[in-house]
Amino acid sequence: EDVYANFDGTTFTCTCAGTYQIDYCITLTELNVNHTRFDGGLYWSNGSTPQEFLKVFNPYTASAGGSLSVSGSHTINMAYGDTANVKIKVLGNSQTVNVYGTSSSQYTWIQIRYIS
Repeated sequence: EDVYANFDGTTFTCTCAGTYQIDYCITLTELNVNHTRFDGGLYWSNGSTPQEFLKVFNPYTASAGGSLSVSGSHTINMAYGDTANVKIKVLGNSQTVNVYGTSSSQYTWIQIRYIS
């Protein structure tokens, strides 16, 4: 639950400087052999270049059936106004790739906790 309305739809904005634990999972479906690379994961910015944490080459072969699930967990220091979000980019084919998750089956999610 976004108690203090820190998300503007897809981006978390830090309103209390400190250390945050950010966990996430991204699940993609409809991958095929022509999809050559997945770039994605947690991006955070403190006014400089955002940080990217995941790269998967040949994502179709990384998981059977054209589905791929990747997850990460990072502890980062954030200052007031810093932002964090999850971004996804799949390269190598014009075919649509689905980000999988429904209200009853949460295969794609992000969780942000303030630690100190």
